[in-house]
Amino acid sequence: MENDKKIRKRIFMKALSTVKAVNEVDSVLDKIGINLDFDDTEKPVGRAMGNLLTTPKEVACDALGLTLKTEKGYCTGAYKGQLLPIEVEVYYPDSDDENTAIPFSITFEGMWDLLDLAAKDTACAAKVWDCFVNRDTEAKKWIKNVCDITGWGEVDER
Repeated sequence: MENDKKIRKRIFMKALSTVKAVNEVDSVLDKIGINLDFDDTEKPVGRAMGNLLTTPKEVACDALGLTLKTEKGYCTGAYKGQLLPIEVEVYYPDSDDENTAIPFSITFEGMWDLLDLAAKDTACAAKVWDCFVNRDTEAKKWIKNVCDITGWGEVDER
């Protein structure tokens, strides 16, 4: 089990290194006026850049033991009684045992923003690992308070 964690941690750190490199290249190219459209599936460079952006983040989430699910629900609108249908992609930490699970989730966008921060800051990367893999509640609090990531969902235990 411990060897499995070491391998997963190496994969996580290598994925974050790739995220950092892609973000730096994108930033440098943007400064000289070259905008790489990651969502452009028509052009080969857009497809390639899209893969360079998404694959390491998917690998990092897999190494963290996260499962992506689509949740459907409703959000209150601006007017009284108005409900707007929504669909949100959410990452949940995997758990074989309910007693070791930390009852929370994070949106797809929130997690990917968190991975961008973790790629820049090793302290953040360590806290992300501790939160999702070691189930450390203090690391989760640190991430929520210091990283200012939106998209957290938690169980209201009132």
